[in-house]
Amino acid sequence: MKPIMIFHPEGNLNVNPNLTGIVDILCEHGVRIHYYCHRKDGVPQSAWREDITYIFLENGVLRLVDSYALVIGVDRDGILVASKVAQHLRVPYGLITYEIFFADETGVAYKQPEIEACSKIQFAICQGDARSRELARENQIPLGKIIDIPVAGRGIRRGNRNPVLHTALKLPPEMKIVLYIGSVISKWAMTEALIANTRDWDENWVLVLHNRYDDDQYRQFRQYYSGMERVCFSPQSGLSFDEMQTLIHAADLGVALYQPTFANQYEGKNLEFLGLSSGKISSYLQHGIPVVVNDIGEMSKHVDDFQLGVHVRSLDELPARLSATHRDAIGIWRENCFGFFEKYLDLNVRIAPLLDWIGRLRRDGGAP
Repeated sequence: MKPIMIFHPEGNLNVNPNLTGIVDILCEHGVRIHYYCHRKDGVPQSAWREDITYIFLENGVLRLVDSYALVIGVDRDGILVASKVAQHLRVPYGLITYEIFFADETGVAYKQPEIEACSKIQFAICQGDARSRELARENQIPLGKIIDIPVAGRGIRRGNRNPVLHTALKLPPEMKIVLYIGSVISKWAMTEALIANTRDWDENWVLVLHNRYDDDQYRQFRQYYSGMERVCFSPQSGLSFDEMQTLIHAADLGVALYQPTFANQYEGKNLEFLGLSSGKISSYLQHGIPVVVNDIGEMSKHVDDFQLGVHVRSLDELPARLSATHRDAIGIWRENCFGFFEKYLDLNVRIAPLLDWIGRLRRDGGAP
């Protein structure tokens, strides 16, 4: 039986819970995966099961080690190559995209090769109704070929609230924590505005910032803002997934703010049409941590409709909302988060259309 080829130059499979989950589920259904990528320093790149094989591009050169039943390209750089490989092998191919690039932001010359690469795809995985419509329009993909799979992991992760952060940061046990996990230094994440906002928080709340990676820019940022009364920094970066779960369960709320800067193709309409592509938000909900979000479209509406935490239209509203948030409300929200994740985000559920498609491929005789 032929394996599936996934071409993902970025090579961050091990730290992307959504892509890791997709690969895991495919393997559980009898599929072997060949994962092609660049070597990346500081990024874990190793197979965690026998039916996954890492194949590294040497000096940027792609050499196929097998023939494949299906080729999947991840994001723009992935689909540009995947389409050519699939054409060479005369097999179907698909797209998993975590970014949408818009022609009016990138220019037609940059966008056109991506459109051409998508012209014969069998499916494209995107996240959410509005976001999927934008991908269909920008990449000229029939909407019926798009599979909505939110950026989320597998299954809820229950756990008791723990004192890890209180102990490490010497916080009193009654202190409530708003946790930010992600790209602390990015302008679109609004962390500087959030830090300034803490000056108006009451004495019961503190902001803890956790950057995924420890680098020079982050260290400079941390040094600049260290010493502020209601701002703390996570004691450790570069945590494994299990360690990250412990960190999340130490918080009361998880914050995820998005503000398009239009500084580049990643920070413009790609964020404006966020949909269900925030892995940060889904990770909080997966662990039963209510969220603090601003006006980000589909997800902020869900926060209101399903009582998943705090939705603010302006950060000016946040201090008063936090003051009015007590642990009894957080407990109710926590169960709402688990229920919402299970029904609307859980990869175990949302991957079904992709499995159906691969099942049809298998029955047609081209299956892995």
